[in-house]
Amino acid sequence: MKTQFENIGYSIEYYVKGKFIGSVKTIQPTGRVLGYKGRYTYTLDKDIVLNNGKRLKNGTEVSTMVIQLCGKLIKQK
Repeated sequence: MKTQFENIGYSIEYYVKGKFIGSVKTIQPTGRVLGYKGRYTYTLDKDIVLNNGKRLKNGTEVSTMVIQLCGKLIKQK
């Protein structure tokens, strides 16, 4: 029995000083390790608008993690 599964995308979560601020949904994987092991800290070089409407300004130090969103089952053979 073969199962077909569709991945619906990824979410990049943004943290400032350890506090979750928001996320941005993306379709393409970023090539980074998923989850906590793939967290990355850097300073923003441009403004980012998150899904919840919050804006992170240029020069803000953020930590990010890439999370895979749950997918959906297409069909079972």
